[in-house]
Amino acid sequence: MHAWSRVIAPLVNATGGDLARIEDGSGVHLPRIVAVRSSDTFKGDDWMGVRVRESSVVRGIGVLPVFAGLIGLLLLVGSLAATWMREGR
Repeated sequence: MHAWSRVIAPLVNATGGDLARIEDGSGVHLPRIVAVRSSDTFKGDDWMGVRVRESSVVRGIGVLPVFAGLIGLLLLVGSLAATWMREGR
């Protein structure tokens, strides 16, 4: 246990969390992160749980087609080139 672990341990225990080392000397071991809706356990040997609170709801996603932007850019560049060519005559 490191010094920062001793400092933060009371907060972690009070909130039901867990302290885990992700580096054990032989390499980095990152646990899987799992969404947990309702449970008393939010940790395991190789996983960490994140409580799903449903505090926000996505109503929809606006999607702008990529090609519409590219076509607009091509029209703009084309009109600038046509204007430049006309002015050059």
